[in-house]
Amino acid sequence: MPYSHVQIIGLALVVFVANIPPVEAQDTLDAQVQSNIQFTLSGAAAHQYETDIDDGGDLNVTRAGSELEVKVKVNEQVGVNALFSYELSNYDFSGSTGFGGLDPWDNVHQVMIRPAFTLALDQQSMLFGSLMLIHAKEDGADENDSFTAGGAMTYRRRMSETLNWGLGIMVMDQIEEDALVLPVFILNWRFAEQWTLRTGSSRLATPRGFGVEVGWAFAENWELAFGTHVQNRRFRLDGSGLAPDGVGEETSIPVYAKLGYQINPNASVYLMGGVVAGGEVRLENSGGDKIFEQDYDPAGMIGVCLEVQF
Repeated sequence: MPYSHVQIIGLALVVFVANIPPVEAQDTLDAQVQSNIQFTLSGAAAHQYETDIDDGGDLNVTRAGSELEVKVKVNEQVGVNALFSYELSNYDFSGSTGFGGLDPWDNVHQVMIRPAFTLALDQQSMLFGSLMLIHAKEDGADENDSFTAGGAMTYRRRMSETLNWGLGIMVMDQIEEDALVLPVFILNWRFAEQWTLRTGSSRLATPRGFGVEVGWAFAENWELAFGTHVQNRRFRLDGSGLAPDGVGEETSIPVYAKLGYQINPNASVYLMGGVVAGGEVRLENSGGDKIFEQDYDPAGMIGVCLEVQF
């Protein structure tokens, strides 16, 4: 089944963005962590307000998630790390007609485990490699049919104090679909004293995304960021309903603003709000054949995220 550009990029964000160190992680080229082991724990929640589905019915979504990343500095050149994440998405379909009236799924769980390594080639460049295991399913879905796996390799280079770039490739399996093979370009450019352009990884409350973001450090410990990225979730359904053991999928393009505050050197928090555009929901049977596919109208969103290092 052919994929649109939105769907392809969306699938990439689910599996690839977590494989790329955040743009702030350029310090990895000099010293990945101040001590031999570093832990980063985060928790987040977000709500996508009710919106109309094109052929009938409504949809709103509430999400909550957490991440734990462990980094170990082996020596000056080599580091290893592991990322564990969990996200719960509560889909609330309503209405008596159309896609909303089908009430195709409700609670969707996604668990991700990503072991990785970093290798400093010199003071300006590094390699980052990782494996990825994702388990995405609705309540009651078959556990064994809900796994996907893949891996990635990226090269990252520091050109100056204000410019970093990177190139990479990702290969990822999909539920009832062919594997994806995608290139990725990463850029971190401080083009003015208080302004930074970032492509690659961006955090939007519970989900990670792949897109473009501009940050304005307007005061000490404060940043206001504006951006957009693509999100995609693809998951196994339970054994009941219109598509027993089928596949659900949601794709969207949030446009957002984030207000972040650095509480202290080890803790930060941000609030975000914006509009979810380009929304689409899709229902497939157990073999991956389309049953229904519908767009939904733009929807408002809000969220909060807290991150602590220790």
